[in-house]
Amino acid sequence: MNVALARKLRGVAAHRRTITYAEVAEPLGLDMGWPPDRDALAGILGDISAHEHRNGRPLLTAVVVLAESGFPGGGFFDLARATGHMAAHEDRLACFVRELTAVHDYWASRRER
Repeated sequence: MNVALARKLRGVAAHRRTITYAEVAEPLGLDMGWPPDRDALAGILGDISAHEHRNGRPLLTAVVVLAESGFPGGGFFDLARATGHMAAHEDRLACFVRELTAVHDYWASRRER
């Protein structure tokens, strides 16, 4: 798992914000215009969310969104379904709002003051 990125995402969550895929990719040297780099970022984010799920926490990568829509990509929802954070019949918007709220609440309550 990319510990530095997880730490950064926790900070974003603690401040009740979101961050774009491009903002996450750039410090990792990944180009979101290149499909293999998009796949690499998806794997890194998937590892982080799997780790969070195993530790009983909401899916931290809910804070990572597309700049155009402010909404996560499809991989987020695939992982949400696979980990039980999204019911098969659930609307993506409802899942995103619930998970983002849970992530913000969880990390904001642990923020260094």
